[in-house]
Amino acid sequence: IDGVKGILEYPLLRKTQEVILTDIDREEIMAIAENITKIISQEICPPIAKKGICKNCSYFDFCYINEMEEEE
Repeated sequence: IDGVKGILEYPLLRKTQEVILTDIDREEIMAIAENITKIISQEICPPIAKKGICKNCSYFDFCYINEMEEEE
């Protein structure tokens, strides 16, 4: 699909930003999708990447559930 674009809205900042999907973006998306497929097909989960941003992530409980169980 050519000419794909969207608008990001930041209500608190009262800003909008137009986003255009480029060929470089498409290549990056394909590489990410391939990486996801590799991760899903592994027998063992990859190690947890402990990053500061994880504490505020919606998926925090999902990623760290086994570590929480081991602490108890």
